[in-house]
Amino acid sequence: MKLFFSCFLILLIGAMSCQRSRVSQREKPDAAAIHYVQCMADEKYDEFLSGMVSCDSASDAYKKNMKVLFKQMVATKKEEQGRLKSVSCVRTELTKNGKCANTFLKITYTNDSTEIMIFPLIWQNEKWRMR
Repeated sequence: MKLFFSCFLILLIGAMSCQRSRVSQREKPDAAAIHYVQCMADEKYDEFLSGMVSCDSASDAYKKNMKVLFKQMVATKKEEQGRLKSVSCVRTELTKNGKCANTFLKITYTNDSTEIMIFPLIWQNEKWRMR
């Protein structure tokens, strides 16, 4: 389980741009982080991948493999804990220049289990993106 959670965090630590209105509010990195988690839960993998900085110069084959990995991860989470019930921001830490943020999200599943996820973001090209 720890290995699975670690893989989940590593995968979430990339980024590009999801829904512009949520990710382009500089003063609200928490809204962007919640949006990216919701993209994953809603199986909007292309949208999630577009928010990953690490995928900017990635090949199509790499992105295709990431989508397969995300699908497997989401299926496993659903099997073990149910669907995503809610996501809320516990706290956000911004760097002094305001260009990086760590958001701490509380994720609740339909079986009422919860986990706290650290979601690192970077302000790039007028939007919050996953580091």
